[in-house]
Amino acid sequence: MIEICAVSGYEEVGGNLTAVRVDDDVILLDMGINVEHFIEASEQNARSADELMHLKAIPNITLIKDWAKDVKAIIPSHAHLDHIGAIPHLEKKFDAPIMGTPFTIAVLEQIAKNEKIVLKNPCKKLRYNKKYQITKNVSVELIEITHSAPHAALIVLRTPYGNIVYGNDFKMDHSPTLGLPPDIERMKKLGEEGVKVFLIDSTRIVEEGRTESEAHAAKKVREAMLKNAEGGLIVSTFSSHIARIRTICETAQEMGREVLFMGRSLSKYLLAAKDVGLFDYEPYGELVPYKSMIRKKLKSIAKNLDKYVLLVTGHQGEPQAVLSSMIRNQLPCVIKEGDCVIFSCTVIPTEANIAQREKLDQLIMEKNISIEKDVHASGHPRQEDVAEILSYLKPELVIPSHCTPEFREEMAKFVESLGYNVKVMRDGERIVVE
Repeated sequence: MIEICAVSGYEEVGGNLTAVRVDDDVILLDMGINVEHFIEASEQNARSADELMHLKAIPNITLIKDWAKDVKAIIPSHAHLDHIGAIPHLEKKFDAPIMGTPFTIAVLEQIAKNEKIVLKNPCKKLRYNKKYQITKNVSVELIEITHSAPHAALIVLRTPYGNIVYGNDFKMDHSPTLGLPPDIERMKKLGEEGVKVFLIDSTRIVEEGRTESEAHAAKKVREAMLKNAEGGLIVSTFSSHIARIRTICETAQEMGREVLFMGRSLSKYLLAAKDVGLFDYEPYGELVPYKSMIRKKLKSIAKNLDKYVLLVTGHQGEPQAVLSSMIRNQLPCVIKEGDCVIFSCTVIPTEANIAQREKLDQLIMEKNISIEKDVHASGHPRQEDVAEILSYLKPELVIPSHCTPEFREEMAKFVESLGYNVKVMRDGERIVVE
């Protein structure tokens, strides 16, 4: 018997965790933070798992307390914090290995090291397209898929009752700038073999068409940087977006500038990328992770800003991040009138993020600093991407995940229009898959 519990991430974007029970074996898929609630919890000095669960910063695993002793593996799909960020806080509740792609595990290890947390359970780096036996009845295979973090994967759980495929997060990018395109042939073979359930990323389902390729985003980033090549230049993007960071570095090198990587989260992801051989930042510039180091560095370069590109944290307007701290003069604000800030991102659509970015943008413009917004391509599937992957997998049942109620209902309608069966789930709900 297969039973699925939608623990978290089915009514808000973030805090993803899905539990799949196969007879007496339970596999946990993702274990992420809700970034907005986690920041609020940090401001309240919440530390324990119970406090963080109470504040909805991490998934409420009491919803599966009757399954806890049967958990056999924790498998994150990729290295974003809303998929791995809760592992250091919750993995001690289980006796199960943590299994993922090399970059995903490397980032998790960097987070634990940075937070001085010793992980109880062993971490195992898995290769794509290889079957790993977890228990007598359950094995896992990771299939290569593209996303805004490298080494993302479709997670395939093979069971005696059929295959479960977990697709959080992905896009169907056929011309990525880092790594290989989605493994379509493997997906087609899996579809021929049979897919019982497909849990699917629903974040961008309201958007028609196909998500832009990273190759297109790279072109936009390069154009924006070269257009603003005269004065001071700050760029902010997702710290996990190693492909985008490489483009920024290569363009900075073309401009004859050194990159200063400023912020703790950039440090974690860049060190992980170097560790697994994905990208080495060192030929392009200097890592400056901590506020004390950043303050000293900014003072030293203030008169020579045109020799640098500042790649900084804070693209969502987070008050404690490097960019906000500079603009609010909590760190030396070395940029001035006529300089430029490039946001190589979109605003994650939560009320807090939208309000924070609006405030930050206003403060930047008050200094007569120009802004380039949305120099980006999403990592999530639009309608044509969804239709494409469904055509390969041909699942018997589709479950919308990574969603708000609006996205969940829109995904259900779209998938049904293509002739597939859909089951809508809410946080904490369980279903038995016949």
